Amino acid sequence: MKYRGIVKRSRTLDAAVLVAVLGAVELNFPLLQDMLGEWYGVSYIFIAGLMAYLRFVTTGPVGQKDDLED
Repeated sequence: MKYRGIVKRSRTLDAAVLVAVLGAVELNFPLLQDMLGEWYGVSYIFIAGLMAYLRFVTTGPVGQKDDLED
């Protein structure tokens, strides 16, 4: 079974929501910085790379998928 996304069936929007939630949690509980230490900045580079990859594999507008099963 292929993961097609939850928010408007978009993996890119799912990733954006995940980053927003991570930012909100990190703002209130700076645990991630304590856990990752010097790798904290690299984690954001990884997230940016993931977003770029998702944009690369996304070929159409949000919500438009030809092969969706209803």
